[in-house]
Amino acid sequence: MDQAGFRERLIDYQRNNSGRFYHSFQIVIGQHHYEYDIYWGDPTVIFDQMTLVNTSPLAVTLMPHRVGLPDTRIYLHEDLSPMDVPVFEMVVSHEIGHLWHHDIVGINNPSTPQTMNERDTERWCDYFAYCFFRKFRHIENVDEFSLIMKQASLVQIELYSIEKTPWNIERFSARANDFLEFCFLINILQADGDSVVLQLLSAIEVTLVALGDIFNPLMKVNHDQN
Repeated sequence: MDQAGFRERLIDYQRNNSGRFYHSFQIVIGQHHYEYDIYWGDPTVIFDQMTLVNTSPLAVTLMPHRVGLPDTRIYLHEDLSPMDVPVFEMVVSHEIGHLWHHDIVGINNPSTPQTMNERDTERWCDYFAYCFFRKFRHIENVDEFSLIMKQASLVQIELYSIEKTPWNIERFSARANDFLEFCFLINILQADGDSVVLQLLSAIEVTLVALGDIFNPLMKVNHDQN
C-alpha cells in the first residue's frame, strides 16, 4: 500500500472509532484546553509499512494538520498489555510527550515557526516520560528509567516475533543508551543556564501539573474483552 492509501485507510479507521478504547484525558493550562483519546489499534493499520519494518513501534500519536481530519489521538499496539505496568506507562507517557511537544510548546506545529529534527524530538519525548516517572513514580535517576526503556525493547522483540539474539537485543536497547547521553547533555546545558533547555524543562513541569497522574488508580480495563 502506498503512503496515500495508508493515510486514507488510517483516517477511515479513526473516523469509525475502530480499535479498542482505553482512556480519555485532558490538559488545561490557562485558557488552553486540550482533550485527547487513547485507543489500542491494529498495527497493520496504525503504522505505515516502513515504520513497522524499521522500528517495530509500540505506539503512535496522530495529529491533524488539515481541516476535516479526525482529532488528535494516541494509538497503542493492540497487543501492548497494561499489565506490564512500567512499560505501558512509559509508552503512553512518551506519546503524551509528543502532545506536549507539538501542542503545548508548539514545536513542529504548522502554526508556529519552531522546528526540531526527529531524533531530538524523540529524545525530548523520552525525557518527558522520564520526568513523569520522576514526579509520579519517584524514579530517582536516569539509570532506573533506562532499565524500563530496555524492558520496552524486549516487549518490542516479543510482540514482533523478532529473534532474541544478542545483536537484536543490543539494537533495540540503543535508544536507552542514547537517552542516557541525552540526559547528560541536558544536565550540562541546564547548569550553564541554556535558555531553551530551561524553558522546555519549565514547560514539562507545567504540563505534568496540569496532566496529573492519569494512571492512578490504574484504569481497570479488561484488554482481552474490549
